[in-house]
Amino acid sequence: MACTLLILVPQILDSMCMALGGRVAERLIFDHFSTGAADDLRKVTQMAYAQVMLFGFSDVVGPLSYPQDEQSTSLDKPYSEETSRLMDEEAQGLVDQAYQRTTALLTEKRGMLEQVAHLLMDKEIINPDDLVRILG
Repeated sequence: MACTLLILVPQILDSMCMALGGRVAERLIFDHFSTGAADDLRKVTQMAYAQVMLFGFSDVVGPLSYPQDEQSTSLDKPYSEETSRLMDEEAQGLVDQAYQRTTALLTEKRGMLEQVAHLLMDKEIINPDDLVRILG
C-alpha cells in the first residue's frame, strides 16, 4: 500500500513564504533584487499554479484539475482562453498574498533578519545552530 502525503492549503502558503524569504529579504535589506532567487520564484510559481490547476483550490476556477502533460506536443488545452486568464490571475493572487505575508513577517522581525544577513555576509554558509542562536 502506497503512502499518500496530504498537504493542507496553509502548508502550501507557508512553503511559498519560505521560498520567497530570500527575495523579500533582498528588497528589505539591500533595496534591490538579484538573480539569486530565480529557482525559488520558479518553485513558488509552480506551487501557485498547482493549487489552481491541479488541486482545485480556486473558488474562481472551481474544483477542477488540469494536469500538464509535458510529453505532449499538442498545443490544445482542455480549457478556454478565459479560463487560462482566470488561472493566471488566481496564481498571481496567491503569489502576491504570499509575498505580502512574507514582507510583513520579515519587516516585523527585521532585527533578526539583519543578524542573519550579517552572519551570511561573514560566513556565506550558516548552519542550524547559527539560526537557533539568532532566532531562538
